[in-house]
Amino acid sequence: MKRISILILTVIAATLSSCLPTYDIEPPVLTVSYTEDDIIYFSEIQTASLNVNIHSKEAIVGFQMRGNPPFQSVFTRDSIFPQYCHNVNFNVNITYPNVKIQIAPDSVYQLEFLAYTENDSATAKRTLKYKYRYPEIDSFDITLSSDIYNGLCLLDIQNKTAYKYSEYKNHNFDLVYINPFGLNDKNPALNNMNSSFASPDAAFLYEYFEAKTKDDPYLYEESSLGFRTTYCGELIPNTDHPFDWSKIDEKTVNSESGWLYYYLNDNTNFGYGLSSLGKARYYKFKLYDNSYAMIQILSQVLRTDPNSSIDIRVYYQK
Repeated sequence: MKRISILILTVIAATLSSCLPTYDIEPPVLTVSYTEDDIIYFSEIQTASLNVNIHSKEAIVGFQMRGNPPFQSVFTRDSIFPQYCHNVNFNVNITYPNVKIQIAPDSVYQLEFLAYTENDSATAKRTLKYKYRYPEIDSFDITLSSDIYNGLCLLDIQNKTAYKYSEYKNHNFDLVYINPFGLNDKNPALNNMNSSFASPDAAFLYEYFEAKTKDDPYLYEESSLGFRTTYCGELIPNTDHPFDWSKIDEKTVNSESGWLYYYLNDNTNFGYGLSSLGKARYYKFKLYDNSYAMIQILSQVLRTDPNSSIDIRVYYQK
C-alpha cells in the first residue's frame, strides 16, 4: 500500500510540474542599421554611421565590434551604457582615419556586432566598403559688377547670392569681383590688369577700394565677421582628355589634383586671386571650409572698364 501511495504521489507531482510555466531566459535583442544584404560605404569624406540598439530582460554586460580584416582604429562610439541597464542606444561612426590604414584587397570589410548578458548573447553582421565618393554638386547663375556703388561685387557661394560693397561689414562672402582698370597711372604694377576675382582677405583689396571710394576703405577690423581665405586657381585640362563644361561632374569640381592656384596679377603681395578673366579658362576655388567650386564665365561687358560686369555660372559642392 505504501508503495502504491508513493507511485501515485510521483504521478501527481509529474503531472503538476508539466502544467507549471517554464521561464527560459530570453537572449538580448540586437538591432543594427541596414541589413546583411546592404553595402555600407565610407571614405575620407563620408562617414558610415550605424545606429545600435540593445534590449534585454537581463542586464547588459558587454558589447563588442569586430572587423575582418581588423581595423579597430576606425571605430568610434558616441555612448557608453550604464551598469545594470536593460536598454541602450548609440551610434557607431566609421571613417577613414587621418593615419592611413591598409585597405582590404577588395575594399570590403565584414563587421560583426556582439551584445551579451551573463547568460546569453546576440550577434549581427554588416558589410562595409571603402569607396571615395565625391560630394554632389549644384549650380547657379549670377551677375557681378565692379560698380561698387550700384553693383553686386561680393559673391557668397553657399547662399547663392551677392552683396554690394557697402555690405561687406555684415556678411560672409567667398570672392570679390574687381576691375582695377584705370588705376594703372597710380600703380604701374597694375598694367594690363582688368576684371579679376580676389580672395576676401587679399591685401590688394584695401588699396583697390581706397582708390575707388576715397573715403571708405576695406578694413578688416570693421568687419563683424572677418575675411575668409579663398584659394583662387585654374584647372589645367589634360591634353588627352580636354575639359568640357557640358560634362562637368562631382569629380571635376571636388578633386584636389589637376589645378594650380594663383596670386592677383602674379604678385604674392597682392594676395590670392585671378586677374584678367577670360571665357576660355576653367577657374577653380578652394573655399574657407575646404570645399571646392568652379566658375564658368558666360559673358563679360566692358571688360576694360572700371564699371564692368560679368555673368557667371557657379558649380559648387552642396
